[in-house]
Amino acid sequence: MQFESIQVFVFSCYHGYLFAGNRTMNILRNISTTFWSPDVWLPPNITWEDISPNSDNMYANYQHLVYPLPMAFVMLGIRYALERYLFSPFGKWLGIKSTRSKKAVSNEILEKAYLSKKTKYKQILGLAKQLDWSERQVERWLRMRRSQDKPSTLIKFCESWLVIVIIIKYIAEITINSLIN
Repeated sequence: MQFESIQVFVFSCYHGYLFAGNRTMNILRNISTTFWSPDVWLPPNITWEDISPNSDNMYANYQHLVYPLPMAFVMLGIRYALERYLFSPFGKWLGIKSTRSKKAVSNEILEKAYLSKKTKYKQILGLAKQLDWSERQVERWLRMRRSQDKPSTLIKFCESWLVIVIIIKYIAEITINSLIN
């Protein structure tokens, strides 16, 4: 069967630490066989053995698909560490404020209107009558609620520094690519 190592990984789940019944195993085997069928992925008269990497050809090895997931977690960790321990303190040192806008008073009726995103003038008048507020108060509440969802200046600063994280990702990708080849 093609992709034996993937099937071993899927069906044995870390070399037998987790077990599934025979029926489950058969279902998973059928799904795997259907998914990796050469009829689905390859042109006619080509098999998986024809494109497996060897000394004659340099096709990509399907086993390399294991690398991106751990790399993604490492990159997320690097991003988190850089934002928390480097960019945020640096932004505070520069005097960038991390204050958020005032919180709008909770109001279910206005919250429903806010979630509709486009509140028209007639709706504002109706809400003002319903709540016994002035239309100015309703507009002010909607503005405060809208500003509540916006990120602070410090958060924007930290996200703008993601260019460095992207450069680190690029360098890591080149390094790992050179290690694989």
